[in-house]
This record gives sequence, structure tokens and C-alpha cells, in this order.
Amino acid sequence: MRPLLAPQHPQLREARTTLIDVMSNLGQVCQWLHDFDAALALKREALELARQSGELLTAASRLADIGEVLGLMERFGEARAALREAIGQFRDLGAPTQESAAHTLLNSLPGPSEFDGI
Repeated sequence: MRPLLAPQHPQLREARTTLIDVMSNLGQVCQWLHDFDAALALKREALELARQSGELLTAASRLADIGEVLGLMERFGEARAALREAIGQFRDLGAPTQESAAHTLLNSLPGPSEFDGI
């Protein structure tokens, strides 16, 4: 049974990827229901698992999701920081479509002087 527990075993990697997707999807449902705290918690868990699994593109996508939820919670400074980090990761990974989508989310946030006291 030990070989099934190896961190890089294909079935275990697939299970982690499925778990990341499930947590992310549940977070999206919570977001639609305006339970932003639950959405944020689920998306943060998905981000952490993606990072631990070495799923860099998935992790960057979850970071952008977190930025979106923070924006909906009117935590604009944190949302901008998360989205900027995601944009940098997308750029590093050569993912222009995802980078553009994150830029769109970033540009949709109100300006910092309007809400963040900056």
C-alpha cells in the first residue's frame, strides 16, 4: 500500500487536483449566494493545496479568484494585491489569457484613493 501514498503517485495527484476543483467550485457557489467569508476560506484552501501540489497555473488562478472575492467584500487593497500577484504569476507562466482576465478584474476595482484611504 505504500506506493499509493507516494506524493507523486498519479492517482494521488489526480485526487488533489479534483479536490482543488471541488473546493474552488464550492467557493464559487458560496460567492453566488453572497457568503463571501465561506467563499474566501474555500478559495484560500484551494490555493494552498494547489501550491503544495506544485500546480502553479491553478494556484495563480485561485489567487485571482481570491482577489475577486476580496473585491466583492469591498476589501479593495487586499483584492488589488492578490490580483497583482496573480498577474505576475500568469506572466511568468506564459498564460496571457488568464493574465488579461486578471487585469480586467483589477481594472474593475475602484481606485485606491476612493476606498482604501491611500
